[in-house]
This record gives sequence, structure tokens and C-alpha cells, in this order.
Amino acid sequence: MLKEFYFRDEQDPNYMPDVLEISNEIECLIYQIKMTIGTSRGDILGTTQFGANVEDMLFITNYNPEAWKYKIREQLEMYSLLAREYKITLNAVSYNDGYKDYGILDIGINGKSIMGFAFDNK
Repeated sequence: MLKEFYFRDEQDPNYMPDVLEISNEIECLIYQIKMTIGTSRGDILGTTQFGANVEDMLFITNYNPEAWKYKIREQLEMYSLLAREYKITLNAVSYNDGYKDYGILDIGINGKSIMGFAFDNK
């Protein structure tokens, strides 16, 4: 049985204060996706290729949302066994309002949107 540490933030509406680990596959997959997206390459010792560099990719000149999705999918296929067992959908857009660059990433599992991320260059 797969187990992960419980990492939900206290601000999360589904936060459970007395839980230390989880074994639900979908919840474990959510953690793996968050870890992949939130990690830049080189941040994890011994695994220099792990990390999608999502925030860094947002600020590359001529940013391409398709390249963003490709990089995330590539990382999930390499580092998440659960991502291979479920249908993961990635929808990404970027835009500029004349002052800032923004990126929106929506992630679904088996056809259901389960999380979204917004990035800006503050």
C-alpha cells in the first residue's frame, strides 16, 4: 500500500489536523503533482533532473503553454508511478496585461479538475 506524508496546509478547506500520512491514491497523486510542479531542477540533492521548473518557464521570453504542459507531463511520467495509472489533463495559458506576465495551470485527474495554479512575476 502506498503511503505519503500529509502535507495539506491549514488554510486548505480539506485540512485534517490529526492526520500524519495518507494512503488514498488520488491524494498521493495530488501530492506528487504538487511536488513536481513546485520543484525547480537542482533543488533535490541526488536527483538533479527532477522538477518541472514551472515558475521559471513562465518568465522565458516567448513562453509557450504547450511547452509548459509537455515539461510537466514528461516529469510526471518519469517520477510518478501513479500518474501513469490515471488520466492527467493539463490546461495552461499565459498572458500579459502590459505590466506583468501571468500563467494559469489547471490540472485534472480522470476528467475532474482537482487543482489550479496561478503564477505572476511580482
